[in-house]
Amino acid sequence: MNITIRAAVLSTITSRSPLFSIPSKRDVSFFRIENSKFSKSFSTIISGKSSTNYQITHSKFSDILSAAIHLDNENINGTLFKEKQKINSTVTSITHCQFLKCVQHDYFFNSVEGGAILIRGLIVDISDCVIRQCYVFQIGGAIRVSNSASISINNSLIAENNATNFCGGVSLFHVFESVIQNNNLTFNVCKGQVSALMLTRCLSSSIQNNIFFNNTAKSHASTFLEYTNATSSGLIYVSNNADIATALVVTHNSDFEVFSSYFSDLAKNPSILVSKKAKIEVTKSFFGGILKDEIVEESDGESANEECTEGQKKEIELENLTEISFHVETEEVNRNEFVPIFLGGNEHNTPLSRHTFVEEVDHGLDKSTIMIIAYAIVIMMLIVGLKMYFGGNSSDQKGVSTSIFGDESDDIEDEPENFMHDKTDPNKVGEKPELEKLVGKEVHLEEEHEIA
Repeated sequence: MNITIRAAVLSTITSRSPLFSIPSKRDVSFFRIENSKFSKSFSTIISGKSSTNYQITHSKFSDILSAAIHLDNENINGTLFKEKQKINSTVTSITHCQFLKCVQHDYFFNSVEGGAILIRGLIVDISDCVIRQCYVFQIGGAIRVSNSASISINNSLIAENNATNFCGGVSLFHVFESVIQNNNLTFNVCKGQVSALMLTRCLSSSIQNNIFFNNTAKSHASTFLEYTNATSSGLIYVSNNADIATALVVTHNSDFEVFSSYFSDLAKNPSILVSKKAKIEVTKSFFGGILKDEIVEESDGESANEECTEGQKKEIELENLTEISFHVETEEVNRNEFVPIFLGGNEHNTPLSRHTFVEEVDHGLDKSTIMIIAYAIVIMMLIVGLKMYFGGNSSDQKGVSTSIFGDESDDIEDEPENFMHDKTDPNKVGEKPELEKLVGKEVHLEEEHEIA
């Protein structure tokens, strides 16, 4: 059986039961909602406990006092799975939808996960959606997905969401394959830990081209990885704030690769923090903050500090020839001990105790060389200008050439050949001729006295 709901407009729904609910025993293979609006509801709009293919598109959910979409296909039994099960079809698709002010109040017993979307045990595709101003008490202010084979979140705005305990934005738990790309996660808040993105026990994750802007949590950064393997590129972290670290916290046997990303969280804490049981590799990325006592290299039991003056910034654009890369691989020592990795703090931060930092810079043209060449050009221009200025004054007085090289042959040809006799008054014998009339002429005053 297939069910399609099109162009529905429902408001002020006072029932405490879900508006659309598909029990597990119902044989519904396809359920679709499109071009619909739901507002001011006390309960979930779409709920189900089955393997139905859900498609929700071009719809709006606002002022819902529960998760707008709550789908659950978890089945726990005594079966032992010895081989990996491959699922090729997409079970749940949510596209071009808006979720506004979906609030999971803490006085509801089961309202502890997923402010707008809560999904368990299903493959999920969320794309081109807007999720704003949603709230949950426990975890996942916007989206919570757990125990699922696959999830993808693409081209979506996740903003101004809130959680009391964990993760104001997107929380994934025990997901085998996850893709998070081309999203904007901004102004998400958590009174506890993690503000924007939380991945726990995710086997294979890809985080590409996401913006994390102005997210705030009490601690543990805007992105948190625990028992998770992930790769990423094109991440942008700007103006995020949290204790311990502002951008990334990588813990408990996680393996995280970061490529071509931007970190500019100008807070008192470092941008990246990793535990001693985790591994992180950052390549060709920009770190723009206040660096001081933040980079420490430990070799043979001794630590060496690389200090940068306060206020110094590494002004490097992404994708250019300048490369900043470091590789961190820590030992399994104390699972509760964290090691701040890189950047963004001040002299009050604890320096790293173990990591390797490699900085490779391809300069091209050195800045000092460029400055020297510029100064030389300016000085040459000043000299030429002065010569032209003084050369022009001399030509005005004597009617000579204005050549900047001061050709004296032209000056001599303009004067009469017997200039000495014309310039000397016989009644004033013994007086020296006027010096200003003799400038540039080959005249000796001693010869004038002899003629007199």
